[in-house]
Amino acid sequence: PTLETLGNLFGVSDTTAGRYIRRILPLLETAGRDTMRRPDPGRKRRRHLSDLLQETPELALIIDAFGKPA
Repeated sequence: PTLETLGNLFGVSDTTAGRYIRRILPLLETAGRDTMRRPDPGRKRRRHLSDLLQETPELALIIDAFGKPA
């Protein structure tokens, strides 16, 4: 879903977003920006979507904005 979201934000397909990510990531790592990544919190520390939406209801608007037409 991350590539699909990026594609929607930038007006490209998820495939194109993935292609750009694969091209740019090595450049960022070479530039030393890979230290800006947050560590994976691990499965036990990930919050459930229902908890996250309850704590941050504004996210529901963002998530809903990317719904696909039927």
